[in-house]
Amino acid sequence: MTFYFLWWFAGNALSMFYYSNFKAALLWWMTGYTLSPLFGIVSYHFYLVLTSRKSRLLYLFYAAALAEMAYLWLDKSITTGLYFLPNVGGVWDKVSPFTYYLAFGMIKFVILTFSSAILLWVAARKETQIFKKRQLKFFAILFCMLGMGFIEWLPTFGIALHIAWLLLPPFLLVTGYAIIRYRFMEIDTAIHHTLLWVLTSGLMLIPTAVLFYFMHPWLSKFNFIQYTFFVAGFSYVYLYYYKKIQPKIDYLFRRKKYDYHQALGLIASRISAEVQIN
Repeated sequence: MTFYFLWWFAGNALSMFYYSNFKAALLWWMTGYTLSPLFGIVSYHFYLVLTSRKSRLLYLFYAAALAEMAYLWLDKSITTGLYFLPNVGGVWDKVSPFTYYLAFGMIKFVILTFSSAILLWVAARKETQIFKKRQLKFFAILFCMLGMGFIEWLPTFGIALHIAWLLLPPFLLVTGYAIIRYRFMEIDTAIHHTLLWVLTSGLMLIPTAVLFYFMHPWLSKFNFIQYTFFVAGFSYVYLYYYKKIQPKIDYLFRRKKYDYHQALGLIASRISAEVQIN
């Protein structure tokens, strides 16, 4: 979910930066907007995963998103009435077939995001575990705040105004409070996995970069078959190295913490589910 939003933000920001070059601005706007059809869908998908539910509608939504992506790049009416501003990005001052595409995306985002928030709130009311109940409620609140992001579509309908950034401070405050007060999303585990990924990648990529730097004159003389065999052999060594080094880094970080945290979490979960306080 965060990757999709970051992708959109980067593309939109670059379209603002290149506002004076219409082709470059349009390319970056389209690149950033490519993943926006997924925004509301990942909210619903997140709800399903969090509550251990399944829904065939999810596949339909993703299929619709793929169709939207294709339409984005194939429709020629996207440039009708389109211009770019340095602090806004793309603005349409005329109604075109592409305007209806944008309206469909906005309506879908609003319906799916707010529906997910309502479903999370309902799930929280039915939940018997206090800890889980509070987590679900905070997710519902955050999804409601996320749903208000639909105001970022205002420029696409001729309103040259960006005010969704006003949602950022309360969103961060609520998320920060949830992390500190209710161990929202097991933040220490997320930090651990991030550090693990950074260290593992660094210990793998640095030797690889050094190796290819010194071997470049030799590799440039390879033909296709020789290069294919070299890449296949190197991939095997790379995979073996990854499997060996990751557990060692994981053990270094969690050797005294992981087992008892896992056990305590399991005990707490079972007690809250099976024992009534009265």
